[in-house]
Amino acid sequence: MINWIDKQRPCFTWSGKKMKTPVILIITFLFIANCSKNVITQKYYVLDFTIQASDTVQVAPLTKDVLEVLPVQITETYARHRIAVRKRSHEITFYNYHQWAESPDQNIGRLVQKQLDNAHLFARVSDRIWNVAPRYQLNTFITHVEAVEGDDSLFAHLSIDLEIIDRTLNRVVVSHSFDRQIGYEDWDLNFLAQGMSVMLKEETNAFIDEIHLYLTSLSQTADSSL
Repeated sequence: MINWIDKQRPCFTWSGKKMKTPVILIITFLFIANCSKNVITQKYYVLDFTIQASDTVQVAPLTKDVLEVLPVQITETYARHRIAVRKRSHEITFYNYHQWAESPDQNIGRLVQKQLDNAHLFARVSDRIWNVAPRYQLNTFITHVEAVEGDDSLFAHLSIDLEIIDRTLNRVVVSHSFDRQIGYEDWDLNFLAQGMSVMLKEETNAFIDEIHLYLTSLSQTADSSL
């Protein structure tokens, strides 16, 4: 009777040869599965918007002069791919796993240029003009491009100054500035990028309206002097 118990014992002990290998495999599998659940992926965001058909009506430009797009200037705090988040009035940190897909100055500059080009105000809008001396230049200054943490909302904060310089007059002839925030109860940074895109498009369109008004008045003044 004693011999029977001794012979059966290895079937129930964890240190026996029959159980050792399967147990190690199970523990290893559970460890790998648990680690895979904890992997944090990097997420990237971009400002973007579509141009509606009403924005691209093919008309002759208001002026035969060209517009040179100068490099965008941005506050050093925001001149990086990591998204800035303002936690308190004077406290700024940066998300570790949420980044801009391209630097904010390049992203915003590209979209502003895209809108101006499709407005047909100038004969040409480009950041690469070598064959002619451009009469007009565009200056863009980005002061804030950040997330702002509220008590129960996440805000998209965008602050930009836009200027058109007439090189023949050596002065700014059209300027447009805005400092806006949009809040979201869902702390999703995709909404943050979407909100900034909406604000940028609306304000660029307002800037375009101001340029249109200036160029129209300039043309009328020239016609009346003939």
